[in-house]
Amino acid sequence: MKKVVLFAGMPAVGKSSIANHLSWKLGLAVFSSNILRSEVHQDTHDRELDIEEFNRRRDARFKELVESGQDFILDASIDRTWPEMKPKLEDAGYEFFIISFDLSDESTDKLVSTYPVSWGKPPKEYRADHQNFLNDFANDVKLTITDENYSTRLDDALNSVKTWLEK
Repeated sequence: MKKVVLFAGMPAVGKSSIANHLSWKLGLAVFSSNILRSEVHQDTHDRELDIEEFNRRRDARFKELVESGQDFILDASIDRTWPEMKPKLEDAGYEFFIISFDLSDESTDKLVSTYPVSWGKPPKEYRADHQNFLNDFANDVKLTITDENYSTRLDDALNSVKTWLEK
């Protein structure tokens, strides 16, 4: 089976840190929404994200990646897209490993305060998106990052994903 590692959680909680750590340690390709967002900004020379262009590029590249059949890490939150993405991945023969960031509001607020980029919508809307994801798909989550294990998140993710890949 083909494998994909995915993340659920708000912006600025550490998805990219884990994605890069896993990629480096396990040799998996990373599909990064952050990098794609920067690329669209650079190509359009506009401070405001051209969301239509971003969505067009994201969807085309994601489709190409899935069709390639390679294992990969999706460095983006699936909170809002999982209902559409899950059947596409399953139909393409992928198994998935979801890492969910279920941090307290206090911890999230501290992380957000260091985030250098505008979010596009209020944090409470992202919190609601994540809670809705958990309400519907909590059984799909394989590893949960909380306030209690945040300091060991890189090792926890590496060990859990490595064990899953070896099955």
